[in-house]
Amino acid sequence: MDRTQIREKAGHVLITFLAHRGHEVTLAELDNLRSVGLDSLSMAELIFEVCEAFSIDDRLIRDDQLRSITSLGTLVDAIEDALTLSATN
Repeated sequence: MDRTQIREKAGHVLITFLAHRGHEVTLAELDNLRSVGLDSLSMAELIFEVCEAFSIDDRLIRDDQLRSITSLGTLVDAIEDALTLSATN
């Protein structure tokens, strides 16, 4: 799966996640997710949903990555790394 496919799938999960919380916004890859009202708990829930959508173990996303996920772009970076780790295990 290439970066574009990952971004599209993660973007779809993000849009659905936000819609369920009453947020209907258009986000660019580098837009801050906190600016649309996501707090730390919401961010964790989003990451779990994304991991489920990609069938990856959420433990493959490192703690430093969890803290640095602020946008769709950094979320895609974390997913790419987790998919790479998953493929090597």
